Order: sequence, then C-alpha cells, then structure tokens
Amino acid sequence: LSLCSAGLYAAGLLCLMGVMLSRLLSFAFGGMAGAMAVTAVVLSGIGNYRSHGDGISGAGFSVAGLIIGTMVITLVLSAVPAASPPGSVLLTPEHPVEFGGWQVLLTGDSCGGGFAFPAERCLPALTVRSRQAGDSLSLAYGTKTVKKLLIERKIPKDLRDKIPIICNNKVILAVGDLCAAHLPQKESGDVLRVICRRNSYES
Repeated sequence: LSLCSAGLYAAGLLCLMGVMLSRLLSFAFGGMAGAMAVTAVVLSGIGNYRSHGDGISGAGFSVAGLIIGTMVITLVLSAVPAASPPGSVLLTPEHPVEFGGWQVLLTGDSCGGGFAFPAERCLPALTVRSRQAGDSLSLAYGTKTVKKLLIERKIPKDLRDKIPIICNNKVILAVGDLCAAHLPQKESGDVLRVICRRNSYES
C-alpha cells in the first residue's frame, strides 16, 4: 500500500509540473489525474486504517496520497479552459450573426449608424472572426495593429479575443464598434453598413 501511495504522490507531482509548464501537459495528464485522485482518496483511507500495525511511515504515505489526490482534483478542475469565441462566420446582407457576446449586421446605408463601406467591398459576404497575431488595419494616416488599438482603447485582456473582426478576405474592415479601415469610396457608389452591437460587453 505504501508503494501505491508513493506512486500516487509521484503522479500528483507530475500533474502539478504539467500544469505549471504548459496547458498541453496539463490536458495530457488531466484524465489520468482525475482517476488517480479518486484512487488516492480510497487507498489513503485504507492505508490509515491499516497503518496502525505498519508504523508511522505507512500512515505518512497514506496522508500524502490523500493530500496529493485532493490537489490533483483541484488542478484538473482549474485546468478546464474558459469558453473560447466561435470560429469564423460569414456575414451576408440583412442576416445578423451572434459572435462572442456581439451582434453583427451588414445592412443598407439607409439605416445609419455603424461603419459605411463601398458595397463592392462587402459582397457577396464578409467574414467575422476573432483577432489573430499580426492583424492590422489601414487608416487615413497609415496602418495600426489591432493589438495596439485594443491597448489604446483600454479593452481588458480577457475581452479582446471576443471583439469581432470584420474582414473582406484578408483585409480588415472593422474592429467591433471601435474602429473602421479607411477605404476610398466613390461618390455615387452603393454603400453598405456594418453595425456591431455589444450584447454582454462592458468597456
């Protein structure tokens, strides 16, 4: 029984190292750690009952197994990732989409509000996605990275990946309701508007 407790002790330390080193390791050992934690609790109870005749060392290992088992359960539960924003979705005229607590609508110019773009840059559809490394948009005075924009607007880190990025192929047209790209627009050309409304986001 002491050997089993020692093995559980080592497994608990391994899982702890996994959580500390990377999410990959914590997930790799997560399922195994949960089963070991339950076993640790059971064996520790048996060990404490039988350790009266085995000496202090048996009880010590059993208590260690119980403690590590509890730690592993806590680590496995804490390693469950928060819900991530959905993947890329198509945005077509007059068909609003829900994205990470936002509602995004592509509509005619008569509605007002939002950001206006030449219709040819919005058809047949746009893409709504979360931000990616290296994202930037063109402004009247140059380009700015999405990362810098979100920092300047003081958007909390845990909300930045939920803000919808509206794209035409690889060209970013808008970042939520924060900023729109500067695009040349014909005086007589048709215009469509991208309107982003926050359902559950507070700045």
